[in-house]
Amino acid sequence: MGDRTFGKGLIQSLFDLSGDAGLAVTVAKYETPNHRDINKQGIEPDYIVTDKPETLGDLGTDRDPAMRQAIELLATAS
Repeated sequence: MGDRTFGKGLIQSLFDLSGDAGLAVTVAKYETPNHRDINKQGIEPDYIVTDKPETLGDLGTDRDPAMRQAIELLATAS
């Protein structure tokens, strides 16, 4: 539930080298349980909610669009 994720799918390790240099090496990647690579693609949620709360104080209240949709979804699943 929410928006498509950003798609950051690579895990890197950073190594300090001499002379103020460094090296970033990709050591792993994130993928779905079906082995779909999510790098630069993200994951599409089952339920799209693109509206954001108006203020930080609205987060998690009845003024939060995602919270309203979650409550509605749970109510219909019962």
